[in-house]
Amino acid sequence: VINLTVKDTTPALFSGVPANITVTCISDVPPVPPLSSITATDDCAVMHTINFEQMTMDSLCPQNKKLIRKWIATNECGKKDTAIQIITIFDNVKPQYMVYPKDLFLYCGDASNTTKLNNWISTNASTMVMDNCGGSVIFNMSPVDTLNGCGNSKITQYSIIAMDSCGNSVTTFAKVHLIDTLPPVITLPTATNSVACNGDINGVLNTWLNSSSATDACGGAVTLTKNLVSE
Repeated sequence: VINLTVKDTTPALFSGVPANITVTCISDVPPVPPLSSITATDDCAVMHTINFEQMTMDSLCPQNKKLIRKWIATNECGKKDTAIQIITIFDNVKPQYMVYPKDLFLYCGDASNTTKLNNWISTNASTMVMDNCGGSVIFNMSPVDTLNGCGNSKITQYSIIAMDSCGNSVTTFAKVHLIDTLPPVITLPTATNSVACNGDINGVLNTWLNSSSATDACGGAVTLTKNLVSE
């Protein structure tokens, strides 16, 4: 008596299973092909039953993932074979500018300057960006350089960094111009004074003249030239 044992060790040959791919966004992931388009054959089996499974591997970035798609073929003898497609979702695209920032112009003496500056910063200088995957974008805005002008007028440059949830970022710049267009304000002494005929007329006049002052709306230094003119 001869006993023969036939064992099926040859893996099934799959057809219709997509190749591994890398895409940028979740929205770029192709749909799962219908089971009817996936076939499996081997030398021993006549037919296979195909089942599908999918597993998701997340990362710190919500846009970056790996999808592992499995097609499991079971023949009439219960032997199982698996074909796998790995879809890598990797967002490496920087946000795109929709509207570039606008400079801010402030004028010395304007009581609303602080409010205007705060509003400008809160709106990221009117900058608008779009993430290619539709995710959120975080702005970081800070002063990086100042060019001093005459008096306290100056130009301050701000960097504006826009970063998506995967760490892709773009940087641009905008400026705040503090402009001095107002002349100094002179505070005059009392217009009338009296001096005795034999009094120190020059001393009184000089004291009177020196009591005048001038201030600048930008807070800068003011040179006040005083001349006594006789009529």
